[in-house]
Amino acid sequence: MFSRKSPLLTRVLWGLGFMVAIWAAGAAWLHAAGDGGLPSCTDAAPELHRVFAEAPASRQHSLTIVESSDHREVFADDASGVRNCEAALLLNSGRQAIVQYGLRARESGGYLITFEAR
Repeated sequence: MFSRKSPLLTRVLWGLGFMVAIWAAGAAWLHAAGDGGLPSCTDAAPELHRVFAEAPASRQHSLTIVESSDHREVFADDASGVRNCEAALLLNSGRQAIVQYGLRARESGGYLITFEAR
């Protein structure tokens, strides 16, 4: 998937997304959704920041989100409890990245958040 010429940041962000997806599937990040519904993409931004900061690869490479912007909904199906979003991130390294993140409702009333960088 990556060549030797792929920027390190791209490889790290893909790795972060993969690891978070794996951990999230194990319910590592389960959040209370309050009224049982999913939050909007913008309202979920603080959780995206937290999940990114807690990812092992972020810690290993000392990456943090300085700012996130342009949160937009890509897809939503309230009946099945799915919302996919996209945002622009400014990292502490000075790099910018586009991240796709998903919110999945859980029967417990919370939601699961996963992300991957594009």
